Amino acid sequence: MLQQMDKEDDSGATATALFLRNDVLVVSHIGDSCLQVISRGGRPQSLTNFHRPYGNNKTSLEEVKRIRAAGGWIRDGRVCGDISVSRAFGDIRFKTRKNEMLVKGVKEGRWTEKFVSRYSAE
Repeated sequence: MLQQMDKEDDSGATATALFLRNDVLVVSHIGDSCLQVISRGGRPQSLTNFHRPYGNNKTSLEEVKRIRAAGGWIRDGRVCGDISVSRAFGDIRFKTRKNEMLVKGVKEGRWTEKFVSRYSAE
């Protein structure tokens, strides 16, 4: 569809996948995609936790710690003030234009030019 419109898209996505064989269920997820099952008692039960950089639950607090350890920051509940989930695939601007995010951090006073010079050559 994007090719038909002659446009590029640099957005990201989240996903949840499951594999069920006999009585074994394997679940994998990234981002804020959710998987719930109905328990034998008829109540929904979540099998995933959202990867979000806000909130007071254990998963969110671990995500904030991981982001900060990697040199990122949280502003207005968004990673680097930009994306709302802390794990996703896509979001090309965070991968191919790495220096752009580093420069943004300098402009916002998050780090120095000297710090950026160590990483921008990678």
